[in-house]
Amino acid sequence: MACCSQACKEVDDLFKALSGWSILETAASLSTEELRETKYAQPLTFMVQVGLVAFFEACNIKPTMVSEPPRSSQYV
Repeated sequence: MACCSQACKEVDDLFKALSGWSILETAASLSTEELRETKYAQPLTFMVQVGLVAFFEACNIKPTMVSEPPRSSQYV
C-alpha cells in the first residue's frame, strides 16, 4: 500500500538527515549477514514497524494494547 511506502520513505528521509546514510539504499546493497548487524537491523526494524502502523491505520485497525517482547539474556 502507498501509505506503507510513504511512511517508510519519511523515516528514511529523517534518518538520512541525521545519520548521513539511507536505510533503504543501504539495505538493498547489504548481504543477509550484514543486515543482522545492529547498526543496520535496528533502523530497518524501526522503519518496518512505522510502515506497519501506517498500514493498520489505513485499514482502520487501532490497537488496544501494545506489548514488548519478554526480556531474556539474549537481548541484554
